[in-house]
Amino acid sequence: MLVMKNLSLRAHHGQGRARTFFSVEIASPLVIVSSRAQSMLARMKWQTKRREDLAMTGYYVLSKTEDEQFVFTLYASHFEIALVSDPFRTKALALDEIEALQTHGTNAANYQRGTSGPGDPYFLIEDAEGDVIACSELHACNATMERAIQRVIKSASSKTIKDLTGSS
Repeated sequence: MLVMKNLSLRAHHGQGRARTFFSVEIASPLVIVSSRAQSMLARMKWQTKRREDLAMTGYYVLSKTEDEQFVFTLYASHFEIALVSDPFRTKALALDEIEALQTHGTNAANYQRGTSGPGDPYFLIEDAEGDVIACSELHACNATMERAIQRVIKSASSKTIKDLTGSS
């Protein structure tokens, strides 16, 4: 048996929302917790820690489209999609663009902001020569675009690439 006082375990799930899994709030100074509850708490703490570790860094997912072209998706913290590439004819070209984004995507000076015809904001990421590496989706307002830019800046340098293409 383990003796505990005022125990509360919370886990965050995407978009910053938290869910309380187990909470004990009593006036008594001691609470007796069974070994089964101890095991459950330990597992939940480990899962929460693992999710937090994964959520702290971004990663790339390389996949194929239905017409056998290659695309990559940059995932930011909390498993949010930060950026989706255009399709590439070869895997090598997609990997080259990931490398360019890893190099140039962390520098805020490489981001060019613009608006579409209807006035929706978007951004481009350029390399040192001014060539466009990536283009964002259209955003509802400037604030969401700026948050998206910050997510990409924080995640772009990730060296983790999950290859789902099944090809070499």
